[in-house]
Amino acid sequence: MRIGDYVGTYNGGQFWVLDPREDEVDIEAICHSLSQNCRFNGQTKFNWTVGQHSILVKNIINKSLKVTDNIRPITELIGLLHDASEAYLSDICRPFKKELHQYIDIEESVQNTIFKAFGIDYESVSGEIKSCVMEADNIALGAEAIKLMNPCSDWLKFSIFKDSRVGKWANSIKIENPTIVKSKMIKEIYEYMKMCNLSNISNVFKGIECDYEKFIGTDVIPIISEGKCWAYLSEDVEDCTYIIEVPKSGLKVVKNKMDIDNSQTLSIC
Repeated sequence: MRIGDYVGTYNGGQFWVLDPREDEVDIEAICHSLSQNCRFNGQTKFNWTVGQHSILVKNIINKSLKVTDNIRPITELIGLLHDASEAYLSDICRPFKKELHQYIDIEESVQNTIFKAFGIDYESVSGEIKSCVMEADNIALGAEAIKLMNPCSDWLKFSIFKDSRVGKWANSIKIENPTIVKSKMIKEIYEYMKMCNLSNISNVFKGIECDYEKFIGTDVIPIISEGKCWAYLSEDVEDCTYIIEVPKSGLKVVKNKMDIDNSQTLSIC
């Protein structure tokens, strides 16, 4: 008998948030949801998602933080996954979340279950790693607020807005297609699990028909939908425009709209 009720996922799955189990954690369902779940309650100049935020946190750890080489891969992987529970629970703004004590307990339980499914024992993760992820998360928050919102004077008093790294990363924020964000996340998670020698990688990726080994170390991103790779992002031409290769159809120039799917009805320039 399960506790509570389940959340349905876009690919027909079920996830019981009060009774989370590792074998029910689905990488595509997580990345699909995060790529569409808007940050800041949608109070942004354009759609900016938890998935984009997660990739940004990973990039900040990679390029702006001093991290010991031997813990860098796992720190960046945790950065990618640090908000994964929001795929099943949604994003709740910090000022309100801190009042929801039962929600915070549920979120922690779901997040730890997701970490375990990916081979990470978060309770054993060092304070250094957790501190790095938190620092990158705060830098990302500041960068997003500057680029995507009009922060009020009270908000701008927070010390994070005095950090010179915030402005740099604000300039990197742009509109991205959710399908591409989702596919980037899936590929990067695979690469980092390999770097971290996490043995359950085959189990995590069992529902996705794609040979990611061919793409490690390349800029090519397999486009994933419903467990299948149906195209390849081969080049980011400019903001909001991509070259996508569809097998048997050749190269397509694709504008960054929210209607890319595996029907191959692409938005052609």
